[in-house]
Amino acid sequence: MMAKVLLTEDEDSLRLMTRTVLELDGHQVFAYANGQLALDAFEEVNPDVVVSDISMPLLDGFGLLDAVRRLHTGSVVPFLFLTARSEHEDVRFARSLGVDDYLFKPYDAEELLEAVRTRLERRRVIELFESRQAHI
Repeated sequence: MMAKVLLTEDEDSLRLMTRTVLELDGHQVFAYANGQLALDAFEEVNPDVVVSDISMPLLDGFGLLDAVRRLHTGSVVPFLFLTARSEHEDVRFARSLGVDDYLFKPYDAEELLEAVRTRLERRRVIELFESRQAHI
């Protein structure tokens, strides 16, 4: 299933590597170097899923997640963190903001792809359910 992925990663080499992994799996990737650029492009891109680092300049991943969740169109978009930040407080805070998954760097490509596929399938099921509910 091809999806539009909004990728946010400030490290050029990691952004390129992650973009390549996602594109090889058939996804269309829109990659940005910081959360502010990603947020500015969010509504135009209209992503199916967001994959983001946390530690970035201008707007970090927590700020991006919070801003996306406040957008009407962003409230249902699956959001995954891909980060080196492994402290329990960071994971708990991310969950309190509504993150859907939290993966640690260095990451396994198959683990990332499985997380993306799982979240996309879950979103598809939710949208199908909501569509059927609207017709009842």
